[in-house]
Amino acid sequence: SNSEHCHSCPLGYFAAKNHCDFPIPYYCSLIACATVLTFLFSVVFWVVDAGIAIKDIRMQDGSVRVVTNGMHMFRSKIRGPAPVILSGSCKFYDGEYCARVICKDELELLDHKGKPFPPSFVMDTSCGYLHHKFPWQLVNSTVVLGLPPWVVMFLGSLMLMLFLAIKTTHLTEDYVGLQPELVIALNILLSIVMAVAIEAWRRSKSRMQRLPPIMLRIAAYQRHLIWKGWRYRASPRGPSRALTAGKVRDMNEYFSEYIGSRTMYYICQNIVEPLTRERQISYSELVGPSQVQWFISHFWGSPFQEFVNAIVRHAQGISLEWKDVAYWVCTFANNQWQVREELGGGDWQQSSFFMALQSPGCKGTIMVMDPLAKPLTRSWCLFELLQTFLRQARGDDFSFLIGTANGVLNQKGFTDIQLTVRIGEAIANLDVQDASASDLADKKMIDALVNNLPGGFGRINSFIRTSVLDVLQDVRGNVLQGLTRLEQMLVDSSTLSEDASSRKTSGAGQRHVVAL
Repeated sequence: SNSEHCHSCPLGYFAAKNHCDFPIPYYCSLIACATVLTFLFSVVFWVVDAGIAIKDIRMQDGSVRVVTNGMHMFRSKIRGPAPVILSGSCKFYDGEYCARVICKDELELLDHKGKPFPPSFVMDTSCGYLHHKFPWQLVNSTVVLGLPPWVVMFLGSLMLMLFLAIKTTHLTEDYVGLQPELVIALNILLSIVMAVAIEAWRRSKSRMQRLPPIMLRIAAYQRHLIWKGWRYRASPRGPSRALTAGKVRDMNEYFSEYIGSRTMYYICQNIVEPLTRERQISYSELVGPSQVQWFISHFWGSPFQEFVNAIVRHAQGISLEWKDVAYWVCTFANNQWQVREELGGGDWQQSSFFMALQSPGCKGTIMVMDPLAKPLTRSWCLFELLQTFLRQARGDDFSFLIGTANGVLNQKGFTDIQLTVRIGEAIANLDVQDASASDLADKKMIDALVNNLPGGFGRINSFIRTSVLDVLQDVRGNVLQGLTRLEQMLVDSSTLSEDASSRKTSGAGQRHVVAL
């Protein structure tokens, strides 16, 4: 057209032959590009942050089974096990592994070479996250319609190239009023912002699935402690960090869904440490410590439920206010973030164990025993037994009790003769010199202490066997008393039955005479 009749088109329009036109195909392609870019960036964010919250890891049929909190999004049809990284559980378990799909929310964990673990291997936790090892998440996970991320990203890139290749008529600053580079940059920026917003929305909606369920339970327990009035109180190491029986049982009941038949190792790593991580304190300080009344010696590998039952039964047997009876338990009394300091830093006389055992307020040691006498196979239990023996040798009024899930063996009224015999048989064939420790230096130190005692290990073996013999005699006496009482009850019941029968016969005869 003639220049004197030309005029500039509004921004975003382009000049046609005789008029300004709105480029619908151009803007549709821009929207399509932005949508595809947003989807691609969202996939990238998902791949980068593809941590899978763990609900449970435990041994099952000789293999390590992982139950995830929701669908794990692993491809079921992959060649061989998928390389993964476990994090956030504990220092013993975190590391590189391989995983094989069992079902939509369950995996089998294998070693880093993709082979099953040996029979002696044990993994037991409810904390942590499972991540695909980069770049394997591009191949072994799924995003949309069961497709792996690399396929989705490849198809998205093809679509993006297709949209960019569409002839967006007059895509020049002369027609649209914007430079092509600026349009593309704005498109990418807008897509990133939208992808971030979508990811934030997805995280807010899936918060419950993004955390291991036990962590939500732990947060709820912290509120439960406030409601109970059990508040944090700092306390020096040693005898002032005991825990009452009521607080021990409360924790067991609150986390019973997770504890089941699990051991103190699980309790420490999955409950005690997460609860105390923020303040780096002991569990006793977190819930309010008490002064020691009884020292607990125990094996961490025994079921925690049996441990709690032993404490509760002892407390109920000695006091009507049993919930307030205080027990010194290393897992709860020691600061698990400063274990070396709790052990005395190499000086056993400065250890929290020794200070609690030597406390004037400590009435005795309760060794929580299982039928295999496992506590006597651990060096620190041997140390506790040694200190108990030395206190008794000094003439202190200091008890040595053997606790079980069914009650205290040398407590009045205990009658489980079978359990007592099983423990006695285990101790008769056991030598405390064979006790072991996680740290070889601890074992050497404790062995040296026992050897310095006149009679050494032989004297300690004799002490524990004599104690069990005394228990056996007490239980036998309780059983005999119970049998004697039962016999008398049966005799009295039989006599009463005969008298009642005689009275009925006599009454019937009298009625017959009257009738005649």
